[in-house]
Amino acid sequence: GEANAGVYRHVVMAKDTLGCMINPGNDGAYIARGYAERGEKMEVALVIGHHSAIFQASLAKQVVELDLMGGYLGEPLEVVRGETVDLPIPAQAEMVIEGVINPSEMSTDGPYAEYLGYYGVSDKPCYVINVTAITMRKDAIYHHLDSAHPEHTRSGSLIKRIQLLDKMKEQFPTIKDLTTGGLGTYISMKQRVPGEAKQAGLVAVSDNYGKHVVVVDDDVDIHKEGEVLWAISTRMIPDVDLIILPNIKGAHLDPASYNEARTGRGPMTTHMVIDACVPVEKEWETRIRPDEHLWETMKLEDYLDPQYLKEGTGEGWTHMPMY
Repeated sequence: GEANAGVYRHVVMAKDTLGCMINPGNDGAYIARGYAERGEKMEVALVIGHHSAIFQASLAKQVVELDLMGGYLGEPLEVVRGETVDLPIPAQAEMVIEGVINPSEMSTDGPYAEYLGYYGVSDKPCYVINVTAITMRKDAIYHHLDSAHPEHTRSGSLIKRIQLLDKMKEQFPTIKDLTTGGLGTYISMKQRVPGEAKQAGLVAVSDNYGKHVVVVDDDVDIHKEGEVLWAISTRMIPDVDLIILPNIKGAHLDPASYNEARTGRGPMTTHMVIDACVPVEKEWETRIRPDEHLWETMKLEDYLDPQYLKEGTGEGWTHMPMY
């Protein structure tokens, strides 16, 4: 009985017809299959151009996205009923395209520039939207997601991070930070007992579209991949700290997962958990760090010419020596 929201890809098929590709594991596909089983058509509305909170909240799963949108906005979400569909639609949108899907009739779309950096397969099954109305602001701004670029590849990472971090902290309260996206998950934590990092990685991999989860100590900045790679290189022993999980779900539109000639099992792939934490029960080498007191008391103006410290102009930086 609740309206669902999601971000799906569309192709213009005719002046009043759009393709609508919803991956089988997404909430929209579960709902569409329910309509198909009942022999009913499904009303839909495309919201194009709105506050970024609307977009981010719509990427959540197994929640009422319209409620979450209000939470992100910090105020109740204003909605209006559609002109031709009986749906609550976020008000103040730049454009809204209303329509109806017959989920028993499928078409195909593709190839399409996808988040993994490939065009993806052609002739991918998709639903068809028969457009019933289009409303828009005067001089409306058309917001198109920049396919296969950072806006696309990182679009779902915020909500995934929030949901997974909340879930993980219930079981592993010493987790410091977590970052996730289509290509993998990094976790930093203070390991309390031997094996806890591996346990955290195994829990995280079940919610991860990427193929790898890397768990590092809380002194590693997981937002700097160079530090994560340094931890792997200096703290991980591959035959001890690498866990391989074969034949579980693959990333949607991942060419390796769908290459049956290599896997023989369709859209399935192998995931791995990398424990790059130091052993808690043994002494470990001391990491080289600047003296904290000296670092906090140092002033750049004592060492650099003031021209190098100008803000906003960039003047002087071209001649700074690099060490």
